[in-house]
Amino acid sequence: QGLGVASALQGQFGGARRLFDEAAIAIHTSQSGPLMAWVEYWRGVVAEWDGKLEAAREAYHRAIATGRRLGHQTTTAHSLCGLGRFLAAIGRPAEAETALREGLAICYDIGDRWGCAFALQGLARAAATAGQADRAASLLGAADLIREELGVDLDPRAKAYQDATTVAARTRLSEPAFWRGWAEGKHCALSDVITEVMKRDVASAEPAAT
Repeated sequence: QGLGVASALQGQFGGARRLFDEAAIAIHTSQSGPLMAWVEYWRGVVAEWDGKLEAAREAYHRAIATGRRLGHQTTTAHSLCGLGRFLAAIGRPAEAETALREGLAICYDIGDRWGCAFALQGLARAAATAGQADRAASLLGAADLIREELGVDLDPRAKAYQDATTVAARTRLSEPAFWRGWAEGKHCALSDVITEVMKRDVASAEPAAT
């Protein structure tokens, strides 16, 4: 599995798929369920990066189903976040928010702060896609605070995802307004951010009319 992830990060998607197929066979033989959920998660990531959208969606759903069946919260949460980030990136913000909110809640409950940042970054993209630029800026600020506290840099693909979110938000906000919103999010307690996310009506994540 680790070799498959390394191949994916290097853009060698065909090789990554073959390695994940081999890992799936080995895991099935050893009956290690949580590892199978991670394999499906990474299959989703690879398919998404390779532009195979339906394959990505199906793999993320398999990962979520496996995690739920096993009661494995970490794999379930990260797979929900992966699905949500993917849906936000392809312009389906309401569906994205549903998945991301559930993933965020699990990550918060189990103390997975990196998972929370991962979810918040996806929620920011969903907000930007729905035309909620001020909310997107605030959520990016909240995600950046967690990441900085953890001392974790964005990898190139995560940075590209965040940059695309920033560009989408900046089409509706001036630069000073964007950074004011970002600073507000960065100075919010995570518990307050979670409360704000959970109380919102998912229907409000529908794209704004143009």
